[in-house]
Amino acid sequence: MKKRNDWLKSANDALAQLRVNRPINDKMHAYGEITDPQGNKQTVYAWMLKNHIPVPYGINSGSQQDFDAAISNVKAAIDTANSDSQMALIHLQSLMDKVNQCVQLTTNLVAKDGKVKENVMGNIR
Repeated sequence: MKKRNDWLKSANDALAQLRVNRPINDKMHAYGEITDPQGNKQTVYAWMLKNHIPVPYGINSGSQQDFDAAISNVKAAIDTANSDSQMALIHLQSLMDKVNQCVQLTTNLVAKDGKVKENVMGNIR
């Protein structure tokens, strides 16, 4: 979970850098730098490549259109990670329900066993 949260923090930092560095004209501009949760600096371009997020133009800088595409790609990656987190949480809740059902079944069986033993002892006396 920590790894996913760290990744989401880095993704949100990259998204913020892309928005800040987005050029207002068609001149090329660098994508910027982020600091990962471990304190290492890296370019947004390198972070996107490392995380398999498509980078338009293929270099460490881009035009306004390249930035818009990069922003869209990072947003899509964040949405996918959030969806995966929600699916994992639903799966975990399902497993916890199954554990609770097993505990309840075991408790009921032990209680019934105790009642049967009490009845047997009562009949013996």
